[in-house]
Amino acid sequence: MIEVQNPAPASLPPRDCLLEELWRVGDDEGAPDYFGVVVDAAMDAAGDVYFLDSQRVQVMRYSAGGEYLGAIGREGEGPGEFRYPVAVFVMPDGRIGVLQWRPPRALLFAPEGTPAGEIPLPAPEDGGFPFVYDADVRANTLLLNGMTSQRETLGFARTHHLALLSLDGKHPPVDVVDWSYHVRPRVPIDEIDRYHLWALLPDGRLAVAEDFDYRLRLWRADGSLERVITADYPDLPRSEDEMAQARSYYLSGRRDHSLDDEMQVETREPGVRRLQVDGAGRLWVLSGRGARAASASSLGVFDVFDGEGRLHWRVRLLGDGDPERDLYLVVGDRLFVLKEFTAARVSQRGGDAAALEGEDSAAPMSVVCYRLPELEP
Repeated sequence: MIEVQNPAPASLPPRDCLLEELWRVGDDEGAPDYFGVVVDAAMDAAGDVYFLDSQRVQVMRYSAGGEYLGAIGREGEGPGEFRYPVAVFVMPDGRIGVLQWRPPRALLFAPEGTPAGEIPLPAPEDGGFPFVYDADVRANTLLLNGMTSQRETLGFARTHHLALLSLDGKHPPVDVVDWSYHVRPRVPIDEIDRYHLWALLPDGRLAVAEDFDYRLRLWRADGSLERVITADYPDLPRSEDEMAQARSYYLSGRRDHSLDDEMQVETREPGVRRLQVDGAGRLWVLSGRGARAASASSLGVFDVFDGEGRLHWRVRLLGDGDPERDLYLVVGDRLFVLKEFTAARVSQRGGDAAALEGEDSAAPMSVVCYRLPELEP
């Protein structure tokens, strides 16, 4: 196992990169491709883009130039139908995969929308109720983010896992990361139990951020630990307002959130706020400080590592995006900004998006497609 210790990101002056906007879609409620709640995106070898809308329960397909090409799937239990979709991905042969939360299924479609099979998912060995939350595919490796829930006398025992599955049979399924906690009445939920970020690299390796420290672990496709990547990053304290905002987001949509301490939030910002990987295998990290550096003209400051975990670039991306309101997704050489994602997600859960945002109303979701800047040494 290799340890890669990087200097403080702040020691590397950020370079300003003006993002090239390619297109915008989704905010016209009168159009057939208006968005409900877009939660994921994928792109195929031809450059076509697939947005998963969990509210409309379908995948919206767009050309590389932003032209709407139609929808894939619909809500139901018959052929070509699914419920509770949580992730979309592209298989090595070009088929489009949709992950269903429960019961866990990974359905496959031709790009035109024709049903094209299903990936068999492993069942939990110790029983319980299985759920899946996210997935991706790279280089014949399927990453599955799932959870099993076991009923106890006073609640539930939950075990989350990140599992790597070899689509070509070269390696047996392996849980590279797992963590457990208990859910019981009047026992606060710990924010750290809800925090795990990951990104699947083009060669099938998996990068994971497991706690609020600025640290990544990089796993090979066979499940062995390859390296640990760290940086000199002092903790960034949260204000009382920031802690209240974090608590409000986590409790949104819960049936009983009458106790202020039901959610135990951290007193510091996570070192890694967002973790993404581009088509060249570079890791894009938006740290707590990088997110705070966002402005009306900037999405924030990103720390960019090569595939070996060395910090080479810090870039301030200039464009339309707010890390508190929007979701950033790096896919290939594209950056998608899912506008008003936070409010849409809270509303979908049954929470009060207006109260969370501090505004009377929120704009409908839309997506901005940018080209990622070219990074030279």
